[in-house]
Amino acid sequence: MIIIDGHNLIGAFDYLNFEDKNVYEKIFNKIHKYSILYNTKIILVFDGFKPENFSFSKKNKNIHVIFSDDQEADEIIIMLCEKFSHARDTVVVSSDNKIINIVKKNKLISKNCKFFASNLINAEDITNHATKESEYLNPLETEKWLKYFRKK
Repeated sequence: MIIIDGHNLIGAFDYLNFEDKNVYEKIFNKIHKYSILYNTKIILVFDGFKPENFSFSKKNKNIHVIFSDDQEADEIIIMLCEKFSHARDTVVVSSDNKIINIVKKNKLISKNCKFFASNLINAEDITNHATKESEYLNPLETEKWLKYFRKK
């Protein structure tokens, strides 16, 4: 499980900005590729109300998007940290010191947004490469087979 502070993560990309009306969809698409590659559940939390123009171009049962409405996203993320404190493999992605302290208090894993942004870029590169035709196994297929044989 990964809990992401959405606005912090957007700020970790030099080329994304909140003036772009499609910024939420762009970050969702990056996270979508990551969740497919690593088959992981993600809760993505944004401050404020859901923009009218925001729609998911891709369906993904692994990603749950929350807009905080009148609350601060930090409050929701802190509540989620406490809710998932029993799950020691829960990762919280934020650059907010207040959240990082709560993550440590709940003995969860903290990842800086800049670090996680580089993971998203790598996942995007891998999934883009995997969609190109090749006579060899692509990285996704290779990983699936490695997982299969590790179970044997």
